[in-house]
Formats: sequence, C-alpha cells, structure tokens
Amino acid sequence: GLDDSNTLAAIMPPQNLSIMEDDFMLKRKDRKAVEEGLQST
Repeated sequence: GLDDSNTLAAIMPPQNLSIMEDDFMLKRKDRKAVEEGLQST
C-alpha cells in the first residue's frame, strides 16, 4: 500500500524506486493483456 512505498522511498535512492515502479506497472499491464487475451478466445 501507500505506507510501503513511503517506507521504500525513505530507505532507497529515487532511481531505484522509479525502476521498481516501472517494473510493477509493466507487470500489471502484462497481467491485464493476458486476461484480455484469455477472454477473447
């Protein structure tokens, strides 16, 4: 949740945090694409 990201921001360099956020967003997009692919078949 938001508490987790605030804690991470406090202990990690900003560039690491942004890389993790990008990776998380990519995973969410991938999951959504997979779900849509499953529904379309």
